[in-house]
Amino acid sequence: MSTTITIQLPVATLVRYQHGAKAAHKKLEDFLAERLVNLPLPLAKDLPAPLDQELQGLDSLTDELLWEVARSTLSVFEQSQYDELLIKNSADTMTKAEQSLLSQLGQKARLLTLKKAHAFMLLQWRGYAIPKPDEMV
Repeated sequence: MSTTITIQLPVATLVRYQHGAKAAHKKLEDFLAERLVNLPLPLAKDLPAPLDQELQGLDSLTDELLWEVARSTLSVFEQSQYDELLIKNSADTMTKAEQSLLSQLGQKARLLTLKKAHAFMLLQWRGYAIPKPDEMV
């Protein structure tokens, strides 16, 4: 099922999408629909629980709190531990306790990365310029 909507685009944006559609050998409408379907990040409700709840909680944060999430990092101690464990893992010299700790830190790092990405997406949707990937912490 599809619904027709009408939107107004700046001329420069329309021209960019027209060029993209032509290069892709597609109708403009189809090209635009594909771009809209391919959002930069899945919406929280599309993720399994409890990730969906973690990310949905970000939706209601103030801009200032979202910036805090977007700029957050593992603690210096956790990052150091994680780096050391990754080296030991690649050398295949880990104990079971270290394997467990690496798994926990990895899970924490992945969740933090997901939350940061979602926070940056929300900030961009709210009109903020976000840093380029190589400028992000």
